[in-house]
Amino acid sequence: MKSARLRYSYRKSASSLHRTIGNILRTHELFKNLQCFQEYPVKRINPKYKSSREKFDWIILDWSVIIECHGAWHYEKIPWGNQTEATVKLQKQQQSDEAKKQAALNANWTYIALTYQEIESGITGEQLLERIQDHRRLVFKLPRENSGKKSIPEPPGSPRSLEALQGLAQNRKRTAREYKKLQYRKLKELKKQWKLKKQELDS
Repeated sequence: MKSARLRYSYRKSASSLHRTIGNILRTHELFKNLQCFQEYPVKRINPKYKSSREKFDWIILDWSVIIECHGAWHYEKIPWGNQTEATVKLQKQQQSDEAKKQAALNANWTYIALTYQEIESGITGEQLLERIQDHRRLVFKLPRENSGKKSIPEPPGSPRSLEALQGLAQNRKRTAREYKKLQYRKLKELKKQWKLKKQELDS
């Protein structure tokens, strides 16, 4: 995986929704100094995920936050082919969305799905930060701050404890090790299959 491309450049096919959030993450004062990556493999977040092809739109690595940019096809039937095909595609899309969400939550990552209405209405960096904070307050039952001051979201766990920070770092390292082990096992199995195939051809 080319981290430089994932961090700095867009695919030609990248949607306007994807680019809008990317521009906020790359230029807004709240996010621009953080490690933000696009098209990040789900399996890197959760090695137990079934597919190695599916990706999250954006992640904020420092905060363990995932941001998905959901277009209309995530919620509505789009007239691609006949009505039955449109229904099947919508069902598959929503099943995929839910599976990715559960993979993120099971890995103790914050998962934010932004609708196309939110993004097209002109979401700001402050509003995006508020969405992240609201999610964590909901999941970890944290009180809403009354000061009006924008605070940086804490990692999952007890929000302001050193133990939470250490636990997050250990979990990230463990996830990375599991991913590498999985890739190694796959490569080893492929080599074994290739060797057996070669023996069959030579015999």
